[in-house]
Amino acid sequence: MKRLILIISIAFCLLIYLLYISQFEGQVRRDDIQVGRSGKFYDYKGAFHVPSRKNTNINDIEILKAANKSHFDFVIFSDTNNFKAAGLNDSYYSGTLGIKVRKFSYLDWNILLFEKGDPLVFDSLSEAQIFLTDQLTQKEPDPRFLTVLTQESGKEFGNTNKISPGVDGIEVINLSSLWKKTWNQSKASVFYSFFSYPFNGKLSLLRLINEIPGYLQEWDGIVEKFGEKSGFFSNEATSQVFNVFSSNINFPSLELIFSVGSNHVFLKSELTGDPKKDRQKIFSALQDGSFYFSFDILGNPRGFESYIRTDDNIHNLGAKVNLDDNPEIIVKLPMDILVPYEIVIFKNGNRVATFNKPSVSYLIKEKGSYRVIVRVIPTLPLPDGRQWFTWIYTNHFHIVSEAQD
Repeated sequence: MKRLILIISIAFCLLIYLLYISQFEGQVRRDDIQVGRSGKFYDYKGAFHVPSRKNTNINDIEILKAANKSHFDFVIFSDTNNFKAAGLNDSYYSGTLGIKVRKFSYLDWNILLFEKGDPLVFDSLSEAQIFLTDQLTQKEPDPRFLTVLTQESGKEFGNTNKISPGVDGIEVINLSSLWKKTWNQSKASVFYSFFSYPFNGKLSLLRLINEIPGYLQEWDGIVEKFGEKSGFFSNEATSQVFNVFSSNINFPSLELIFSVGSNHVFLKSELTGDPKKDRQKIFSALQDGSFYFSFDILGNPRGFESYIRTDDNIHNLGAKVNLDDNPEIIVKLPMDILVPYEIVIFKNGNRVATFNKPSVSYLIKEKGSYRVIVRVIPTLPLPDGRQWFTWIYTNHFHIVSEAQD
C-alpha cells in the first residue's frame, strides 16, 4: 500500500510539473506585432543556409510553407556541391521568397556561394574550388558574389590566419553546431529538453541556446583584421521525418525550427514581389552587412532599429562612416518589453557601454568597428530559473579616419 501511495504521489507531482511547463510562454515582449517597417528601414526576416530537397528528404515547398507560417519573408536554400547549377530557380510561395544558393566543400571548410545574378556553371567540383580560391584570395573580391564561411562542423574557426581575406562573412550562429556543442557540454540538459519537447517544444529548444563567445570573438577578430565581414545566423538544423500510422511527422517541426532565430535585413524600400529583383535586394543587404540577427524564440524583434546618425545623414548597419562627421550610434527597442534587459555596445570586440533604457544615443569618439547586442533575462521553469540570453546581434558599423576613407 505504501508503495502504491508513493507511486501515485510521484505520478501526481509529475503531472503537475508537466502542466506547469506546458503553460510556459517565455516571450520577452507581446508577440502580436508584425510591422514591416522598423523606424528608418523596412525589416524583412529570412532564414539562411537551409538545406534544400537535394540534401534532405523534405520537399522545398514544405519548407517554404513552414517558413510562411512562421512569417518569414525569404528562405535561402543551400545545394551542396551543385557545380552544374541545376534547379537553382528562385520563386515566391504565398509571400515567402525561396532563394537558391550553393555550398561547396573547400579545404577543411564549406563555403556558401551566393550569386547576385545568374549562377555560374562549372565543369567539375574542382573547377568550382579553383574559382573559390581565386575569389577568396583577392583583397577586393568580385562584388557579384557573396561568400560565407560555414561552421556546421561544430568546430571553431581557429585564429584569423586561417581565414581567407576575400571571404565576405562567417556564420556566427549555426543551429546544428550550437546544439552539438550543447550536447557535448551537458547531455543531461539535452535529455531534459527531449523529455519536455512533447509538452512545450518552444521551451525545449530555448533551453539549448547558450552564449557563443568563441565565435563572436573570432568574428570581431576577423573584422578588425580584414574590415567589413558580415555575421550570419544559420538555420542549418534539419527536421527528422518519422512515419507513424502512415503519416509523416517532423521532429522537431519545421515551424519550431524556424521560430528559433533568423536574419533581419534593413531595406530602404519594400520588396517588389519579383523574385529576380528581390534576390538582388537581399543579396546587397547581406553583402553590405545591413542586417541584424536574433533568437526570435525569445520574442519578435521587429520594432528594433539601430543606425549611425551623422551631421547630415542616416547610415545603415554595416556602413563605413568618417569619424569627422560626428557619428552617433542610435539604438531603439520595442516599447513593450516585459523583462529586464540591457543594450551593450562593443568596439573591436570590447564592451564600451551598457544601457538599461529603450532608446540610446552613443557618441563615437574613436575609430574602430562597433556592434550592438540586446540581452534579456526571462524566468524559465525550474530547474533553470532566471538567466541571461542575448536576443539581438547587429552587424558592425565601421568608423574610419579621413585618411583611411
